[in-house]
Amino acid sequence: MNASFNRNRIEALGVPTIVSASTNRQEVGYPIDAWFQRPYTYRDADGNGVITANEITVADSAAYIGPANPTREITLTSGFDLFKRKLRISASLDHKGGRYQLNGTERIRCESRLNCEGEIDPNAPLWKQARAVALRETAARTQYGFIEKADYVRFREFSATYQLPDAWARAAHATRASLTLAARNLFLITDYSGIDPESNYFSGATGIQSDFQTQPPPTYWTLRVNLGF
Repeated sequence: MNASFNRNRIEALGVPTIVSASTNRQEVGYPIDAWFQRPYTYRDADGNGVITANEITVADSAAYIGPANPTREITLTSGFDLFKRKLRISASLDHKGGRYQLNGTERIRCESRLNCEGEIDPNAPLWKQARAVALRETAARTQYGFIEKADYVRFREFSATYQLPDAWARAAHATRASLTLAARNLFLITDYSGIDPESNYFSGATGIQSDFQTQPPPTYWTLRVNLGF
């Protein structure tokens, strides 16, 4: 198992607070690239199952939501042998937690495409309706509801390697031979409501994290023949 933990706080800037893309800040006393937005509360006052602008109260100023970068990263790798070490099974799990990400795909669907669940489905959960209404129909146009916890556990890798008979290796003019079946990104456990918490439109940046119309990590399988000479 490998684990790393990150806690950081800006102690001094020498300049006023730096705001990036209206959502992230470099501000004394907070983590690097901290998320800030104007929070809101909502209540289905008339009980009709539909949230409207007059049922949302938006705060007067932006509040700290959380860090953009993970505060913990854990990788667990294990393996075992079967059938007198003829078969080797290996697997790894990845976890990242403590960070927040902008659900940019759903945000733009609610803001301008007008085809998100919270906008068009009257039976959508109230929290999805509220974030769409807060974004489109309040003066603040706050993105608060789209900045979500992005913790996840992913079954990152699996492989099975079988040692082939020596006669097969000799037929290929090799000293040894094996067959490996491997897979990557098999399944994901997360409460993030977007497509994937690892998707990031700004792939080269450590600050703004958004899955804005970005393809998630694909699941793929490989079959490989290994020969030793």
